Amino acid sequence: MLAHRLYRLYRLYRFTRIFLLGESNCYLNLCKIRSIRVICVPYFILWNILRTVINSYNKIHFNYIIKGDKDFKYELLLQPELNFATHQLLNIYFIQPSEQNYIEKRETYAKKRNIKEYVLNAGFIIRKPISKTSSIYLLGSIGSMIMDKDAERLSKGFAFSNVLALGFSLKMDKITFDIRPSIRHVSNAGFQSPNLGFNTKNIEFGFSFPI
Repeated sequence: MLAHRLYRLYRLYRFTRIFLLGESNCYLNLCKIRSIRVICVPYFILWNILRTVINSYNKIHFNYIIKGDKDFKYELLLQPELNFATHQLLNIYFIQPSEQNYIEKRETYAKKRNIKEYVLNAGFIIRKPISKTSSIYLLGSIGSMIMDKDAERLSKGFAFSNVLALGFSLKMDKITFDIRPSIRHVSNAGFQSPNLGFNTKNIEFGFSFPI
């Protein structure tokens, strides 16, 4: 447990340093819309007795305000992502002997494996201003994704990515800084097997500016 906590603190340090010093690998393509947000989450760590997953989320948000007044603003968003994950199954007995080729699967998933996710989400934001420079918001999005390798809980290929988040934004000059905790569910709706999916809790940092 102590080693796990120290590892979490190290990853949190890396995450904070990259965010504050701008050492993130996010690339920005501008287009004629109301605003754009870059969300760079270098590391998210999920530990449990079954597996270890370390994710690096790299997102670009295109936001468009469709309606707004002094009380609420309503925004559409389009969010392409390129995510990198390192996966390792810690409890090999999660894969039962009743599964086909279970020994081979245990050996494969017990090794560290790099997985890429190609995601395109679309969603909706309800924003509540709390001052001239700050606001809170609720975000919901859904989209399709392609995973280039399988895991013990999810097959390779097509899947859905669903996100629910509660965020806070602070505007400084023309730049708006953003922080939001989120919940993400990934599964393929039973199109392929396995389809146990992944549920992750995340925290994201980013910034946006009008163009």
